Amino acid sequence: MSLTGETREWVKQRGIDLVGIASAEVLNEKAPEGHRPKDLLSDAMSVVVMGMRWPDYIIEGLPDRRDIYSRFMLVMRDEMDVIAFGLARSLQGLKYKAIPIPNSDPYDLTNLIGILSHKHAAVEAGLGEFGLSNLLLTPEYGPRIRLVSVITNAPLDFDNPISEKLCLKGQDFCKRSCIGKCPIHAISEEGTVDKIKCSYYQDRGLPKMGRNGYTYRCGLCVKHCPLGNRV
Repeated sequence: MSLTGETREWVKQRGIDLVGIASAEVLNEKAPEGHRPKDLLSDAMSVVVMGMRWPDYIIEGLPDRRDIYSRFMLVMRDEMDVIAFGLARSLQGLKYKAIPIPNSDPYDLTNLIGILSHKHAAVEAGLGEFGLSNLLLTPEYGPRIRLVSVITNAPLDFDNPISEKLCLKGQDFCKRSCIGKCPIHAISEEGTVDKIKCSYYQDRGLPKMGRNGYTYRCGLCVKHCPLGNRV
């Protein structure tokens, strides 16, 4: 089996539902300065992007069971970080350089973007496309997925971006429900998202899990996208 095949099989065996490989060179051109693969690994060649699917009935329980959704967001985050860390170690064992990029945090707090955009990498890796909600929409699971990535200098085979226009094709049916269902109207008709407004609502407008706990997450744009509603 090729190195690319072995890499895909390694992550699939650990519970990852989707995996794609993006060209670091392409992302070095498209990503914002300071947030490119080469800024983290100077000789990066590939970015392995991994997606884990949400259990549908956690999403369907929103907003009433936001406590469950918020708690298992942490569980998914930690599990995916462990997988990314393990993949980086596996590639290192094969004498390649690799750096795992956490599922969430650390962030550029000024611009509210990660040190590497998993979503941009996922688009280049053929996992999906951006929707009006700025969420990654996948053909298999819609937006009901979380992402983690590993940057490496391993010479892996790249995937091609999809060309399905999932969001555009679905709008006659969904009536742009992600826009209409946003409780704070943070998504515009043009498909731009007020990240500061969204972040402020989740950090200040929702309860915390425990006295000093992680704040509840909203998730309604995820729930109301019909591309993920397979229940």
